[in-house]
Amino acid sequence: MFFVLASSANGKALQASDIKVTHQTNALIASNSTTHKPIVIATKGDWPPYLFVDGNGTFQGSDYSLLKSTLDDLKIPLSVVPYIPPKRKYLMFQQGDVSMYIATTKNRERMKYGYFSIPYRQEQAIAFCYQSNCQNYQTLADYLAAFPSALVEYNATGWHGETFKMLVENKPAQFRHSDNLERRLKMLISGHVDIIFGDASAIELYAQKYKIKLKKIKLPVNQTEVHFYFSKNSVDKAFIKRFNQALAKQLAKP
Repeated sequence: MFFVLASSANGKALQASDIKVTHQTNALIASNSTTHKPIVIATKGDWPPYLFVDGNGTFQGSDYSLLKSTLDDLKIPLSVVPYIPPKRKYLMFQQGDVSMYIATTKNRERMKYGYFSIPYRQEQAIAFCYQSNCQNYQTLADYLAAFPSALVEYNATGWHGETFKMLVENKPAQFRHSDNLERRLKMLISGHVDIIFGDASAIELYAQKYKIKLKKIKLPVNQTEVHFYFSKNSVDKAFIKRFNQALAKQLAKP
């Protein structure tokens, strides 16, 4: 069950000592803050450690907490609405009815419809296996060349870099979409797929939940900075400037 949250929810502070940011003072943030309509995100809340619903029905996670703290500095409310199917959600984003996405990588297509915050963390997409011996291979391409009938399940709505895009285009029969990470892990455990890939921290947390040990291909499928991504029909450039100032302040905290 999901709830619409107003600005009173609290989250844990994010440690981001590995990201270089410019510190902004409280006075600067306060002087630039104005009344603003709520920022709306739509999510299942099933992506630990970044955004998830705890046992009390409260949203938690490092990305959620960082976003919430940043908007609190600007005195802007955050509303989280229930899951919307990906295609409909992106259309609503383009129209401004959904304000933003978290943990988004930059590409040219996305820049047409939205503004990106400064980067707030690094993300590694790792390919994992359970029953096979993928740890003996340097890259996902090497593994698929050795096992031409192997099946990879991943979230096709995400952007995973040009190298991965070319791999999917060259071997489409070996890839299948699922936007549910826990489902992908269950399919891997049962042997219905040979490889899953996605954010390493999130997959490893689910593996701990199921008390299994996964193996992984040696090199990441993709490694990149991620951003908060706002609809151009929901916010303007002035908002992005203020948001980035407040976000930099949060990231500079010890």
